[in-house]
Amino acid sequence: MPPTRTTAALAPRPGATLLVTGAGAVGLPAVMAAHRTPVTRIIAADRVAARPAPARELGATDTIDTGGEDLAEAVGELTGGRGVDGVVETTGNAGVLGTAIGTPAARGTAVVAGLTMGDADTQALVPTLAELVAAGRFPLEKLVTHYEFGQIQQAVDDMLAGTTIKPVLRL
Repeated sequence: MPPTRTTAALAPRPGATLLVTGAGAVGLPAVMAAHRTPVTRIIAADRVAARPAPARELGATDTIDTGGEDLAEAVGELTGGRGVDGVVETTGNAGVLGTAIGTPAARGTAVVAGLTMGDADTQALVPTLAELVAAGRFPLEKLVTHYEFGQIQQAVDDMLAGTTIKPVLRL
């Protein structure tokens, strides 16, 4: 995958630790992308109890249930108080953002993807992602669940429960 401004800003290197806040439709692709870099540890944090399993399946080495744990404390425990080398905030939640930007180690980097799309160059990124999906290297099907239009309430319920990441309605 060609570097985006997000990956260039993070400059993932061997042995690095990355925190991804949010393990939903934006966060899980961030976990998948991080899994293709030389980082050693990928921590995914989400408040929905069903999200750690897919995050681990897609590359997270550690997960934090922020519905029951304090994000900053959990990151401190996982990193021995050092902090992370990079954080990708994908929730768009101001409270999570405030906590997340306090987790990087000295000289660490925080990227706010939840509000800015990570400053991605979509003209280059979208075709690259399409190629990765076609080659089976970016398992988009693990994120998407299709619902018939009459199942719209079930799609909403499943999304809120965390049993589906990205509901797609068929008309």
